[in-house]
Amino acid sequence: MTAGEQQSARREVIKLLSSYRDVEDLLNIGAYPAGSNPEFDIAIACKPTIDQLLQQGRNEVQGQAQFDYARRLLIAMVNSFNEARKKIARATNSGQRSQV
Repeated sequence: MTAGEQQSARREVIKLLSSYRDVEDLLNIGAYPAGSNPEFDIAIACKPTIDQLLQQGRNEVQGQAQFDYARRLLIAMVNSFNEARKKIARATNSGQRSQV
């Protein structure tokens, strides 16, 4: 059983990974212009952090303490991503206002 906050964070990570997969080919050929899609920009920025969280060494033993740490890290990571998303939205909105 997992807490609601943990489930919400898990869904957010899955969504970001999906967005990254959607733009990955464009990134690989250098055809994605940064700033053209805020959700893609966040997914690109967050991918290394997500990868780091998901990797486990071959000899690492996961006990309750490590699980609790990983859960807290997941939630903190997603909160950080959400703050970045808000900043991008504010910047985008202020940019649109100045263009009007």
